[in-house]
Amino acid sequence: MENAPQELKAKIYPMTLKEEEELNTFVDKNLKSGKIHLSKSQYTAPCFFIPKKYSSK
Repeated sequence: MENAPQELKAKIYPMTLKEEEELNTFVDKNLKSGKIHLSKSQYTAPCFFIPKKYSSK
């Protein structure tokens, strides 16, 4: 994009160690299965963990 800003300001949301491990497991599993792939985009999107109402996780 011609007029796109070089840098976007975004809030960083901290993760617990358990959340980071879960995210890494999810990403690794889905990369291996081909459901997701690496991106070369300069932009990112946040990831949120929303607990299920009746779940032990």
